[in-house]
Amino acid sequence: MTDVLSNPDTLTIAMKEHIAILENIMQQDRVMRHDRRHFETLLQTLLQEGNTQEALKCLNERLNQEPHGVKKYCENTTLNAAITHYLAIAEKKSIKVNISATIPADLNVDEMQLAIVISNLIENAIHACEKVPENERRINIIARYKSQLLFEISNSCVDKIKLDEEGHPFSNEEDHGIGTRSVLSFINQTEGEIRYIAEEKIFKVRMLVS
Repeated sequence: MTDVLSNPDTLTIAMKEHIAILENIMQQDRVMRHDRRHFETLLQTLLQEGNTQEALKCLNERLNQEPHGVKKYCENTTLNAAITHYLAIAEKKSIKVNISATIPADLNVDEMQLAIVISNLIENAIHACEKVPENERRINIIARYKSQLLFEISNSCVDKIKLDEEGHPFSNEEDHGIGTRSVLSFINQTEGEIRYIAEEKIFKVRMLVS
């Protein structure tokens, strides 16, 4: 297994790449929401003035300009950006995804760090699914938040994933473990809990964050 701790620069680069992706998505989302507010104001004005035809024309033009496939998985903007991005990648790789997420807009943890962790978990699941036949590719995600965030992700895999003596996944593949190390670092910082469950052709991660 690659010793990530002996090469911290690799982990730093990987985290910066995730941050750059999320910041770009969030900036696009802010621009869209800003433009949408102006459009809604214009539409309201046209309707109040009785210009129904002009309002319909503007609405149709707007619908044609809106990107297709934009989904809202949860109320938290940062986490939704991360989930949306990586599930779009999963869809392109013919992976069937089931997700049920109830995450509020405001959390008690660093949202960017949490988004990076969730990105890592989904990305790892995608990589595992790529190795199995397309008709067997599955990712299931459950996220629930009350006083704590419970995040659980399971994915199909070729073989039973090997776990080390601490119950963490490991491999002899080059650069393997960078995402896992990032996740464990976050868990340690937040005094959270994480459990890896390896079954035949199914791998599951269950994370609890206060």
